[in-house]
Amino acid sequence: MTGHDIHAYFEAHYPADQAFTWDHVGLQVGTLDRPIKKMMITLDVTLDTVKQAIEANADFILAHHPLMFHPVETLDTREIKGQIIEHLVMHKITVYAAHTNFDTGTPGMNGHLAEVIGLENPQVLNSHEEGLSIGRIGTITPTTIKAFADTLKPLFKTTHVGVITRRPLHTEIKKVAISGGAGSPDKEAAFAAGADLFLTGDITYHTALELLDMDLPAIDIGHFAEHVFKAYFVDVFNAHDCIVFASHETSPYQWV
Repeated sequence: MTGHDIHAYFEAHYPADQAFTWDHVGLQVGTLDRPIKKMMITLDVTLDTVKQAIEANADFILAHHPLMFHPVETLDTREIKGQIIEHLVMHKITVYAAHTNFDTGTPGMNGHLAEVIGLENPQVLNSHEEGLSIGRIGTITPTTIKAFADTLKPLFKTTHVGVITRRPLHTEIKKVAISGGAGSPDKEAAFAAGADLFLTGDITYHTALELLDMDLPAIDIGHFAEHVFKAYFVDVFNAHDCIVFASHETSPYQWV
């Protein structure tokens, strides 16, 4: 298997033209020509995860978040990004990213997140201006905001979630919307669809105030909830003729 096989898989299932125009998916560093003997799946390409790849003798990294969103004008190896790229090139490690092309796909990130939280009869939540669909909405067995928040913590490997509502935490919920990552722009779609609860990550202070004014209960599950990307693609590529493993990552936040 080579990087071309990885690229062919994504073009068949999550093509690059299904990514948002501001995104940069696909090949990030290296070449698709080399054979892949050991692949690491990661959420983020950081100095730490690259060192893990080097120590494991991986020659290919599949990441959800692109290493490069913008053109690199200066490759200064005194800076972190420069060091990351230097390590990758020196150790001949190719990096490939599947970001919003996976987010908008089927099942994709949001379909998988919907499955993780036990969403029944999930439907697409929102269609954006580019004609790309993202997020899911469906139902769960009726429960309370507090009880559901408690079930989310182990699922997303966190000890805390941020609950945003003026309603009592024992309020019953059934219809839930989810938009992985920084999905706050989908709050209006969740509200219009009659969601009892909206799940996403990276909810800012002012967005939280808007949610309160909308009377739309929300839970900030963190951007790291997208770590489910790793298990999903370990399963996908394990059947191929190479060793596949997931990086060890934790949320950058420690709640004290």
